Amino acid sequence: MVDLFTGGSCIKLYADDVKLHFEIENDSDVVTLQQSIDKFAKWAHTWQLSLSSEKCCHIRLSLLACKNPGNYHINDVVLNTVDIMRDLGISTDNKLTFVEHINLIIAKAHRPGNQILRCFLSRDNEILVKAFITYVYGGIM
Repeated sequence: MVDLFTGGSCIKLYADDVKLHFEIENDSDVVTLQQSIDKFAKWAHTWQLSLSSEKCCHIRLSLLACKNPGNYHINDVVLNTVDIMRDLGISTDNKLTFVEHINLIIAKAHRPGNQILRCFLSRDNEILVKAFITYVYGGIM
């Protein structure tokens, strides 16, 4: 599969996930990326592997506004364009910030942290810190 992609195309594989990266500098690069997607779809069909088009998406990583981000498709199904994607447990937005990921971790910590405050009668800081480390910090890691 890796041999399918030449030129500016870069492919990353992990288990059953495939990530195709391509630097878009002009309109012809949009066409080249679509051709790479088509090659991959043909390869999958040849090897009788089904692609889950509804799980596939497109994210444009850039700090600049884009005149033509391109609409990509797999077997006539248009890929969703997303602003945030989750990869290997990390949420990243299209500007390569981790704000969404950090907010998710904070939300995960608040829920059990608030439960500790509701359930523990003691307000001894040492006890509350130990409970937090045991139930919240340990659960996130």
